[in-house]
Order: sequence, then structure tokens, then C-alpha cells
Amino acid sequence: MFPELIEIPFIHVTVKSHGLMIIIGFLPALVLARRLSRSFTPDPQLITNGGLYCLIGGVVGARIHIVVHYAGAGRNEVSVLYASIQERVA
Repeated sequence: MFPELIEIPFIHVTVKSHGLMIIIGFLPALVLARRLSRSFTPDPQLITNGGLYCLIGGVVGARIHIVVHYAGAGRNEVSVLYASIQERVA
């Protein structure tokens, strides 16, 4: 799998493959959860908010796992976290 799929011309923004796969899986799951929740909640916005909280928690938890897992590899936890954030920004 390529780390970068395409680059949007004129604004020079790259579409990362990992982020795109997360969105491709998250959006249909959220639509299905909203549809199935109609029987027990009148407000589907509650399901959307819960899904977004779970998405954010999952991404943050994955980053924490990377920092903890690679802590003994001779690298400082802060440098691993900083490098992973710089990958996302760059």
C-alpha cells in the first residue's frame, strides 16, 4: 500500500492512504449505526457524536500505543510522538 495516494494540484495537499481507509470504513459504519438506532433514540445526532468521539479516541489511542511500544527502541517517547505528528502535518 502506498503511503500517499494522490496529490491535489495547486494546493499541494497529499491524500494519505491510511486516513482514506479510516474514512472509507467509518462513514458507512456511521450511516448504518444511525439507521439502526432509529428504533431506540429519536435524535440520531447522539449516535453521530458518539461515533466521532470513538473515532478520535481510537486515533489518539493508536498514537499512544505507538509511543509506548517503541519507547525501548532507543528513542525518546516525546521524539516518537513529535515525529508521528510531523508525519501527519507534513
